[in-house]
Amino acid sequence: GHSSAVKIRNISARGAMIEAQGNIPIGLDATLRLADGWAFSGEVRWRRGSRLGIAFDAPIALDDFVMGRVAPLQANATEPAEAPVCHVQCHHPSQ
Repeated sequence: GHSSAVKIRNISARGAMIEAQGNIPIGLDATLRLADGWAFSGEVRWRRGSRLGIAFDAPIALDDFVMGRVAPLQANATEPAEAPVCHVQCHHPSQ
């Protein structure tokens, strides 16, 4: 398997859309690992350019994950918030 830094673009209880450099094929098992210890396992289900969809093996407790991560909206904000960076480790299902 291999590991690379990715950006989380969207996350739900059942999956995530990430942005990754390099060729990560559809069908690989994947584990998203955040710096604070959170880790989510799943499978790469789709790819469009540098964006990939990962379906989680089991639904995550999204409320627990999001609590404290979402910065409050600012009325005068002109730039979107930077996407969280994490690492994804991928391997073939047989490994």
